[in-house]
Amino acid sequence: MKKNKIAFIATHKHHINDNLNSVLNKHFNEFEVKKIELEHVLFNKISFRILNTFAVILQYGIQIILFRKKIRECYFRTSYIFNQVRKVTENLLNNGCFIFSIQSNSLYDTSTKSIPHFIYTDHTHLENLRYPN
Repeated sequence: MKKNKIAFIATHKHHINDNLNSVLNKHFNEFEVKKIELEHVLFNKISFRILNTFAVILQYGIQIILFRKKIRECYFRTSYIFNQVRKVTENLLNNGCFIFSIQSNSLYDTSTKSIPHFIYTDHTHLENLRYPN
């Protein structure tokens, strides 16, 4: 299968997504840029919302009850959501037609083993703290 697409994965709503999509289309005009919005393919599904709410309770319930964390802070940081994001992106990207993938922001890992992956983040200082030395 011919690799003729670039996967642009928008992990959440952010003003940078439209700008990044435009830049990709401008500089890689020989490829189709397929924008994959996790909000539409995963986060808006009722079954996902219900299961992730249970995951929030199981994973963060005590911290929420003790007012150490807010539900809103925990909702997009459960192990359930991380696993679901991986499964969804694996399924969407492993058809052999993508030359590479790029995601906006670094909260989730949307990489696959089958294609090169890049992350655009506007929080480079925080990301650099993860590197040794």
